[in-house]
Amino acid sequence: MIKIKFFPLYLLLLTMSVSCSVREEAPFEKGKGGVCLEVLTDLTATKAEAAGQLSPDDFKIEVINPEGIIFKRWTTYAEYLEQESTVFVMNAGGPYTLRASYGDSTASGFDAFFFIGEQEFTVVQQQVTDVSVLCRMGNVKVAVEYGDNIRSRYTDYTAVVSTSRGSLTFGKDCEEAGYLPCGNISVYVGMTGPDGDTAAFTNSQSIVGEPGDFITLHIDAGEPAGSDVSLSVSVDPATDDHNVDIVLPSDMLPADAPVVVSDGFDPQTRTLSGFVEGVSPERASLTLNVPSGLTSCILGIQSKTLSDAGWPSETDLMQASSFVTDCGLLSAPVAAGETSATLDFRGLAGMLAWADGAMSFTLTLTDGAGKSVVQTYHIRPTQAGKDISDIPAYDVWAARVYADLITDGNPELLYPEVRAEGSLEWERPAFTSSVSGNVNRVTVTGLEPATGYEIRAGYNSAVSETVKEFTTEAAQQVGNAGFEEWTTQTHQFTYNFFGSHEHNIDWDLPWTEDQWWAVNSKKTMPSSTSVASANWNWVRFPTVAYTTDAHNDGGKAAMVYSVNVGDWLTDAALVGDKVAGELFIGKADDSGNHSSDGHAFGSRPSVLRFHYKYLPKDSETFAVRIEIRSGNEVIASAERTDGGASSSWVPMDIPLEYANTGLKATDVYISFKSTTAGTPGINGNYGLVIRDGQTFTGNFGSVLYIDDIELIYE
Repeated sequence: MIKIKFFPLYLLLLTMSVSCSVREEAPFEKGKGGVCLEVLTDLTATKAEAAGQLSPDDFKIEVINPEGIIFKRWTTYAEYLEQESTVFVMNAGGPYTLRASYGDSTASGFDAFFFIGEQEFTVVQQQVTDVSVLCRMGNVKVAVEYGDNIRSRYTDYTAVVSTSRGSLTFGKDCEEAGYLPCGNISVYVGMTGPDGDTAAFTNSQSIVGEPGDFITLHIDAGEPAGSDVSLSVSVDPATDDHNVDIVLPSDMLPADAPVVVSDGFDPQTRTLSGFVEGVSPERASLTLNVPSGLTSCILGIQSKTLSDAGWPSETDLMQASSFVTDCGLLSAPVAAGETSATLDFRGLAGMLAWADGAMSFTLTLTDGAGKSVVQTYHIRPTQAGKDISDIPAYDVWAARVYADLITDGNPELLYPEVRAEGSLEWERPAFTSSVSGNVNRVTVTGLEPATGYEIRAGYNSAVSETVKEFTTEAAQQVGNAGFEEWTTQTHQFTYNFFGSHEHNIDWDLPWTEDQWWAVNSKKTMPSSTSVASANWNWVRFPTVAYTTDAHNDGGKAAMVYSVNVGDWLTDAALVGDKVAGELFIGKADDSGNHSSDGHAFGSRPSVLRFHYKYLPKDSETFAVRIEIRSGNEVIASAERTDGGASSSWVPMDIPLEYANTGLKATDVYISFKSTTAGTPGINGNYGLVIRDGQTFTGNFGSVLYIDDIELIYE
């Protein structure tokens, strides 16, 4: 409840008829008269502590002519009394005004007394006029009383009582009354519960403080427990000793000084806290009320974080830089003459790091009347938590690792730090982020294969206590990737020509000891035939061979080509079996079919790279396919069927897309085919050069050269 009581708080300044009459009358010039002042004080209605502090001798005395111009002034009444004569001469007539005042109408505080009074008078020629003035309190007296509910439910509470010109702060144990400039009164109550939770309340009803009012605010929590804090207003009209209708002339009061009203900042310490670094608080603003209009608005900042980001130590908000507008402090510079502006510190507060301590900033406002206000505020976030989850084996690759970093702050500020086994230095590696909720899933790249690492979470300049260990996969390569290892075997078959006879033909297998690759050559090399031929290459010939026409001089490469073979086949015959050559990882049976595909393999590459030349029949294209498997599941695959003609060695990269990143690799499979055509095209009587420059004439189609296979890990 707010209880407003009106007390007859006044000082009586009057002339003593006895002392003024006991004086020697002196003749005055024509049209002139005399004025005499003599002062007494009556403090019976003033607060007790004012007695002894206020004296009539301290009052300022002013005499104002009918045009409103002050033409006589004494800094104090004591100065007036020190004159040789207390009677002074004035032009007869009027009306004149005697004004007496004490204190500053714009001041606020627990001893900010302000009294003022005016009295009109007329000067009679050839006479001495005695003048008295009644001075009443010209500001508002305010006290706060906290009720039993708020005292029992909250461990701390503070009330800030403000008008547009000033404010008073009443702590939980404050029992003293204070003084405010007159005007609409706002009440802000901040409370802290036993569990640290905070609550705030601002009155919505209108409370007007008139000169001479004594307002007692009774503040309490509502019933039942947990209901909103409430204020109610009542006026006690029991006393008639008040002058609530007195309106002071505007020229008696100085212009209002600038006032800053905060939201989110502690009203006593002017500190913004209770939010996590990197996260913008919900409330953090300052409202500038400048009735006389702004002429200067300077923001001074002390913050290592902002200094490192390029912020100047002092910024003129009337010429705001991009730093100020980018963080949302202002949408545009404050305009000269503006009477109200709001500074939003939420974005700026979200930029600060806990490790840098509290940021201090000073706001200096100057208005058109030359009045200035300087206030210092502080912003101190709490430290953000940071942690790293366990890293499953499938998230560890040869050159990268996936890790989940966790925080109660802004997950976008999380970053990884790693160090290789045996190193003492932590480094921030290259990484990408994917944020979901409070988790930042980072992909750390650029790691060395088959290497042990430690990893931890960083946030601003602090790091997690939790450290996880992992070892990257090996950057494994397929066997005989450069096709330098070959075994040439003799294939024996029989033919019937006036009896059974044998014939031998050499064929090449792409291994010596460790068998990775297989060929489908047996498809064009059956074990028997019904004819004898002058050119056995038309009847039997392998689909794969090696060549010394390699990508690297002095080495070997693989040749995969289409073949047409069969009984009774000649260079012009259309009969026979047209077969595309194939080189693949796995094993082939005696008919050239796949008996198994793939080879044991424990790594997960990103790209298949190889070099090739291709001499196609007509517009045919070759095909290449790669699969990475985990057991029976293909976890990544890629295929190209558009390989075109090239008479010189060129590289080809085939990126791998992983359909399942939650499984480790167990096998790899690669296949090269000389053509994608269902029925390969054939060139009759074609001279095919294989092995060490040997030429074999037969019916051959598209020819694919393969060399230097490499698996890339990224």
